[in-house]
Amino acid sequence: MILFTSPKPFTDETRPVQLSAIRSWKTALPTAQIIIFGNEVGLEDLCMNESVEYGGAVEVDHQGMENIGSIFRAATSLRQDDDFIFVNSDVLLDSSALAAWEILSSIRGPYLGTARRRCLPPWVGPALGERELAQFLELHKHLARWGPASALDIFYFRGFRFEAMPSFRIGQAAWDNWMIFEARRKGIPAIDLSRTLRPFHFDHNYRYSKGNSDPGRRHQERDNQNLDLLGGEAKRFHMGHCDWETTGGRLCKRRGLAFWQREIEFLRLRDARHHWWLSVARALFRPLIRFWEQQTTRTEDWNLRFPAS
Repeated sequence: MILFTSPKPFTDETRPVQLSAIRSWKTALPTAQIIIFGNEVGLEDLCMNESVEYGGAVEVDHQGMENIGSIFRAATSLRQDDDFIFVNSDVLLDSSALAAWEILSSIRGPYLGTARRRCLPPWVGPALGERELAQFLELHKHLARWGPASALDIFYFRGFRFEAMPSFRIGQAAWDNWMIFEARRKGIPAIDLSRTLRPFHFDHNYRYSKGNSDPGRRHQERDNQNLDLLGGEAKRFHMGHCDWETTGGRLCKRRGLAFWQREIEFLRLRDARHHWWLSVARALFRPLIRFWEQQTTRTEDWNLRFPAS
């Protein structure tokens, strides 16, 4: 298994949580090959100190913004048939990371797995050692709340190719939604691991983001550029568009009214010419469809609910 990432710029606010995240991966997945790509000064020495691999520099565009697709292509070129995990650099993992991989390792063909993140208050204090992390997460997990269904911080995958991945900029919206849309488009099972996998994310500002004038939110122009590369809001697929899920420690096909609404969205995008009748039905039954969509959105938007431990 190869776990890879690229860090945020190291500041007084981002450094402790990112170091803690790296140490949590080593504890949660002790046999994984951990590779960190990036252009940060001193990153190679940091990797050496933390006993993980430095993967090299990240491709940048004409504005100096890093291209996340180059990281996926570099990582998967090492061993294309291996199992991979991409995780955002400030996300901590616990023992559930191994449990999720054990479920997925039974799948023969390609797959893409992801999970709803569990959000915690901003990180306070220094980085934690590997022995302290399990106790820290156990003490704090009762504070976790579900993150947005469309903001995805971790992907498990096998047999997924990235030659056609657009030049999305790191740290901005839409690239993670492309992952789910592309899996569905290619007929690769997209699996919601939220009942098994617990990725912990800590609230933060965006002061570290290059050229960002508003630390309270991501750079909106770059977000919009990524969204254009995705192909618009209609392709902003999220957890609700996964066609498989884990329940009781096993994989099962997703069912339910919310899922079928997302299936209709997918069919309209994948093959509008052969599913023209869906648009007609949508126009004829507009009030009913709108009510259905409102119920689906309410079901999927768990921001005010606390996940089960």
